[in-house]
Amino acid sequence: MGGLSVRKISTLNNSFLMKQAWRLHNNPQLLLAKLYNVRGVLPMATCKIVTLRGNYSWGYRGIRKEENLQVNGCAWKVGSGSRIIAGKDKWVEGRIHVFSSNVRLSEAMFWKVSNFLAPNFTGWDSRKVWNNFEAKDARSILSTELPDSPELGFLYWPHHMSGKFTIKTGYAYLQQLEHDDQLNLHHDFYRLLWSLNLPPK
Repeated sequence: MGGLSVRKISTLNNSFLMKQAWRLHNNPQLLLAKLYNVRGVLPMATCKIVTLRGNYSWGYRGIRKEENLQVNGCAWKVGSGSRIIAGKDKWVEGRIHVFSSNVRLSEAMFWKVSNFLAPNFTGWDSRKVWNNFEAKDARSILSTELPDSPELGFLYWPHHMSGKFTIKTGYAYLQQLEHDDQLNLHHDFYRLLWSLNLPPK
């Protein structure tokens, strides 16, 4: 299927499973979504990686596995900020932001984005943002528009301009993950090879 720019059928199939997971998450009224939701905790709903334990069908396992990858590829749209961990989750510009050097990471580990909002949800608390983030990230955060009323944030797909998951962008995302894994594998192999204590030629 080279003419369609499809290099691996298995990766394309995984992208279709991710599309199905996205559809079930955004359409909870569907019968299939209700059946799947009864089975346990969902990655897209909790925004966390979920490990399956127990006897599940191969179809359920496949969708949940790809949904875990999908959660890693998603970013947060900031709302009230109560669900977003500032130093762990991807939020503004789809990135994990860096705290400034004067911040103790043991204290900042569980800071929520809501900690950096002004009282009564009137905007960003610029003093807190400048004091706790690197200058580049602080500027990005303060330039981000907040909704008019406090509401829960939601996950969006930053790899497409619409914010919605598509098969094409999902395939490209999975291909990039596989490429990065191969680079890491080759790096580890050559590092081991050159560290061997071999006699000279």
